[in-house]
Amino acid sequence: MLLDENSNLYFSYLLRVWQVNSQPPRWQVSLHDARTGESYNFADLQQLKTFLDQRMAGGSPQSDQTH
Repeated sequence: MLLDENSNLYFSYLLRVWQVNSQPPRWQVSLHDARTGESYNFADLQQLKTFLDQRMAGGSPQSDQTH
């Protein structure tokens, strides 16, 4: 089965994860959408999971979006 990359059933992201020097240390996450060029920033992994759950359910995800 071939995937239609323009479909809402196909997502392609570059995932970046880095640790912030804080007390206690914490992780931050960003996604870069390979199709649209949009970038999404998340304060933690739970926010990333919520974003992906919404996207895969066909909803419009809410995030700290930067371009």
